[in-house]
Amino acid sequence: MNKNFTYLCLLFASLTLSTSLFAQNDGDYRTVQSGNWGATSTWERFAIGVWSTPATPPASGDGLITIRSGHTVLFDLDLTVDQVVVANGGELDVNNPGTGMMTLNDGTSTDLFIDATGILRLGGFQTIATGGGTPNIVMNGTMVWSSGTLNVVTVTGSASTVNITNAADQDKNIGANFTNAGTLNWTAGPTAGALFLSGGITFTNATTGIINEAFSIDKGFGGGTANFFVNNGTINKTTNSNFRISSTFTNTGLIQGTKNGNNGGIVNTGVPVNGALASNTGTISPGDGTHSGVLTVEPSMFTGQTPTIKITIASAGDIPGINYDQMAVTGAVNLTGTVLNIANNGSDPVPTTFTIVTGGTPTGPFANVISSNTLAAPVFTLSDVTVTTQVPLPLTWGPFNALGLSNNTVSLTWTTLQEENVSRFVVEYSTDGKAYKAIGTVAAVGNTSASTQYKFIQTNPILNGTNFYRLQEVDLDGKATYSSVRALKFNNGQIIKVLATPNPVHDLLQLNVQDDGISAIVVDGQGRTLHTWILQRGSQEMNVNDLPAGNYTLVIFQRQQRIDAQHILKF
Repeated sequence: MNKNFTYLCLLFASLTLSTSLFAQNDGDYRTVQSGNWGATSTWERFAIGVWSTPATPPASGDGLITIRSGHTVLFDLDLTVDQVVVANGGELDVNNPGTGMMTLNDGTSTDLFIDATGILRLGGFQTIATGGGTPNIVMNGTMVWSSGTLNVVTVTGSASTVNITNAADQDKNIGANFTNAGTLNWTAGPTAGALFLSGGITFTNATTGIINEAFSIDKGFGGGTANFFVNNGTINKTTNSNFRISSTFTNTGLIQGTKNGNNGGIVNTGVPVNGALASNTGTISPGDGTHSGVLTVEPSMFTGQTPTIKITIASAGDIPGINYDQMAVTGAVNLTGTVLNIANNGSDPVPTTFTIVTGGTPTGPFANVISSNTLAAPVFTLSDVTVTTQVPLPLTWGPFNALGLSNNTVSLTWTTLQEENVSRFVVEYSTDGKAYKAIGTVAAVGNTSASTQYKFIQTNPILNGTNFYRLQEVDLDGKATYSSVRALKFNNGQIIKVLATPNPVHDLLQLNVQDDGISAIVVDGQGRTLHTWILQRGSQEMNVNDLPAGNYTLVIFQRQQRIDAQHILKF
């Protein structure tokens, strides 16, 4: 069944339950006081319109079982149940020190529901097992998990809290899909505290989900690559211990440090360790915008991937982890598919240099750089990537792309990162890359420190040749500067998906990419691959200064299928 559909069904069931807690049917149970689940004195049962003391404690096949506000029920026996509701203010403690366990059957509604201020405590060795069908737990309140095994599909709500503690000095085991949409506080002690996944399951940190790591030793997800950890939300690293993932990892969310130099300034995420990285399209941030951090990440999180590195210069000074964020890598890393988003909130003099990537052998350039106009373009060295403060310019260019549309028109889009006294943009066009003419004008915002996006549509490009575009930025005082050139080629009306310019090339090769899922390699005359690039839709500059003068072939792939090859002359 579709996971999103299942998640919505469980949430709908939770809402239905929370509005029907006070409806009674024959066979329903409810607590009359705190006590043991197996004690009949803990319960009363509804029959023929009357609540009375039952002959047996509630089990599977009975009606709705409700733990009411102010009551705490200890479950320490071997019993199968379903349709259990922990109402607001109630508490269920599942703690089986021996071989007994709670087994959940698939009843007529949510099989274990924890309301907004209800509490579920899990302890012991055998905790909650699956009975017949596909039972589920919906957690809208608080779960405190000290030990044991959870083998039932579980979904937590956006306002829920899950506290994984190390009170019992034990690892925890999950044998069914688990979705965290709330806040998960994860404490791991010096000898235990990992989450072990088993049975080919998926642990999902949903878009609203937050995982707060608080490890005193390297911990994380165990269980091997047959299981899956998907992060669509936020992982907050708060210590210098490794966050280890031995499952197959997918990241579309945010991994960030949340501590500054007062806590050592170093946070490490050893991902993936003994695991497999499915994909990383998310954001990695050594700090959280307020606290500066140094975050250590394995190169596989970037090489061949398309994530964003978010760096903040938070305060005046040049100490990494104290004044600004720094990304550390543990080996050679290729950043050509990575977007750099860097903000300068400091007040450092010109020039001040910040080492934003260190610890390995970084190669680039970045696929895109989103930066303050107070910072020069990043510089790659043999071991680092640095940026340096500069005198602010009147205008800072962001991305400029020329993309062909299905109706044989061309969409020109460009972004400015800041503007000062800018009047207008003149769109210029050429069919040979030499003689340009104006084909349109777009008014500028003029003065802004915010990112601004612009668009222009050309309706009559040549459909059997190369089209060249550039932008002339005109200030209020009449001074003008030019953007870089973008080129787009049609072949009998068909868009060429990747166009490399200039050709011949000396140092920077401009790749104009017209579709998604594109990659490219540079091959020499002996068939050796010299560069491998993961490309994003739009325009990217690739540094080929390391190649000796000569002839090369640029081989283009889309979703692992070869689609084109272009000869490149390097001089």
